[in-house]
Amino acid sequence: MIRLRVPASTTNLGCGFDCLGVALDLCLDLEARPADANTTEHRGELAGRDYSGGDLLWIGFEAAARKAGVEAPPLAVTVDSAIPVARGLGSSGAALIAGILLYEQATGVTFTPGERTELAARVEGHPDNAGASAFGRCLLTVPCEQGWRWLPRPLHSDLAFAVAWPDHESPTTSMRACLPDRVAHADAVAQSPRLAGLLEGLATLDAELIEAGMVDCLHEPHRASLSPGYTQARDAARDTGVLGATLSGSGSTVVAICAGADSAQGAARAMAQAFRDEGFTATSATPAVAGPAAPVPTH
Repeated sequence: MIRLRVPASTTNLGCGFDCLGVALDLCLDLEARPADANTTEHRGELAGRDYSGGDLLWIGFEAAARKAGVEAPPLAVTVDSAIPVARGLGSSGAALIAGILLYEQATGVTFTPGERTELAARVEGHPDNAGASAFGRCLLTVPCEQGWRWLPRPLHSDLAFAVAWPDHESPTTSMRACLPDRVAHADAVAQSPRLAGLLEGLATLDAELIEAGMVDCLHEPHRASLSPGYTQARDAARDTGVLGATLSGSGSTVVAICAGADSAQGAARAMAQAFRDEGFTATSATPAVAGPAAPVPTH
């Protein structure tokens, strides 16, 4: 028996576009047993979806197999995910990391968290979601001449997160298509110090720096108009006194950064109610910051 758990991720967090992610304790759980052929049973948020175009779990598995060159035995897999799909909480990155880890457990091949992230990023086109799921907690990804550098960043112990999402999806491909090819020089210049300040604010619980870091010009203004209910839910969270609120990834989830669990609970309720007031079914949660994707001991 192989058991794995892979966390969700919230990314961008305002000005950290495509490079900053935090792992959250909404998880994809996987069990696998030896079988005569590869099979998959999807449960939870993955149940009833169309996999005719490919299952990211097995796409990740096959990417790992190509890299390692070691044949894996056939497996009967059950995957049960609490991560909503196409809502900006890294469901695709988590599935890819799960597939890579499954291959490792089935063959005895071992990859580093960075190698797992790089394999997943080749499929996704960006490393922030998969990186947060692979490394856990808070991760900054930096492109360098020789490839990506993975930089775990500290989070203050009193930091808490609240998320809420409506019943409509926001596919990443559509939300990327709305972004402009060019940005104004002044906007680009302003983005860098805000990101540096956001990282400091997350480590020290500095409210002013976190608030400044929520100001983004690269993606949030363009995606806001394609995310019904987003502005109302974001403003509802801000009205409760959170440190900041913005789109999670490309949406439609709204994420609030909070000082303490009580603040997170209040923000989650307020965001969900704001979505409902706009006519949507809404779900909210206050997930803890999660550790890395990893095998779960079997007994």
